[in-house]
Amino acid sequence: MTMALPFIIPLVLTAAGSLAVGALSRQPEINRLKEQVRILQKEIETLRRAMQEQQRQIEELKIRYSTLKAWNFAEKQRTRGMTRGSLILHYGLRDYVELTVAQARGKTLKDDDLRFFNVFNAMINDQPVSDEDKAFLKDYIVARHRYQIDNLIPMNDQDQNSLVRLVEAA
Repeated sequence: MTMALPFIIPLVLTAAGSLAVGALSRQPEINRLKEQVRILQKEIETLRRAMQEQQRQIEELKIRYSTLKAWNFAEKQRTRGMTRGSLILHYGLRDYVELTVAQARGKTLKDDDLRFFNVFNAMINDQPVSDEDKAFLKDYIVARHRYQIDNLIPMNDQDQNSLVRLVEAA
């Protein structure tokens, strides 16, 4: 056994030397790979910050989009309300003209028709009209012309011409 020891020691020393030489010869490659890892980690951090900024911008754009959508809805409702109000007034004028002609021809008006005529007449003559009477006017006109008003259908030229002919014939 003592004989094998002198034979093994040079082998172990040779193997250790080869291992040390191999490790030292690979050190530049290891250093290069470590530097590459550091560079990639910096790039990852830069990309992460860029993604966070893009996400922030996306959230801001979503808020702006929602705000503009709400504003557009409000404007559409406001415009629809103005259009609806204008239609109510036009159809009210139509009813007023028809009732004026009917009265001129001696026809007796029903209670609601007479109240409408009197309130509308007061309104166009700049006389004070109560809120209750204004609500009555609106309800009266909308009840008679609901389809046209709800669907924002204005009086056409034929309707207006027939009113003119009605007045001329009275």
